[in-house]
Amino acid sequence: RDEPTLLKLGAPIKIFGDIHGQYPDLMRLFAEFGAPAHTGDLDLVDYLFLGDYVDRGAYQLETICLVLALKVEYPDRVFLLRGNHESPEINEKYGFRDECLDRLGPAGDAVWRCFNAVFAWLPIAATICDKIFCVHGGLGLTIESIEQVAAIQRPIQKGEGPLMMDLLWSDPASHDSVRGISLNVQRLGATRAPDRPPQPGECTTFDAARVNDFCRHNGIHLIVRAHEC
Repeated sequence: RDEPTLLKLGAPIKIFGDIHGQYPDLMRLFAEFGAPAHTGDLDLVDYLFLGDYVDRGAYQLETICLVLALKVEYPDRVFLLRGNHESPEINEKYGFRDECLDRLGPAGDAVWRCFNAVFAWLPIAATICDKIFCVHGGLGLTIESIEQVAAIQRPIQKGEGPLMMDLLWSDPASHDSVRGISLNVQRLGATRAPDRPPQPGECTTFDAARVNDFCRHNGIHLIVRAHEC
């Protein structure tokens, strides 16, 4: 709760995208590139996770318990952002609640609710050396400034609103030939986009010009995101 919505971090730092309950893969990454532990490289480097810790994978509880334990043990070195699956409406549908119920029995629902209470307080984005903008999703239709993100109040429960929809759900356009802001057909589960411009709060894709404008306006050199990993 004490961390800001927009983290301001330094370098060097390691950045991890979607994990989605793939605990063995996370262990392999730690083994290959170094782990956040007393015997690892914590004296040299910070760790930033871009969200989507749960759903889909076979080891969701192990994964979320590990990253939260790392945050508790190394609060000034390990940083956790929120992804679009750190929401009860989503992780009830895509497997996290079922895993809690299947593995924890009668206590599973209460545990699931406790995890989501934590998720509501997770930071939304981070900057690294004021030059790299890190977020789970993207810019979408509404994100114009770093200050917009920093001003978002937590905890964030239902009714996330246009800013959160863009930060957690939006994607870059699939090809550089795609111009402007468009409805995200893939996320909507549609075969073609409706013949109308997107509205605030809808899931969108954004083009290269949108990225360039945001970076120029905010003094950003690079955007690092996950969501499609």
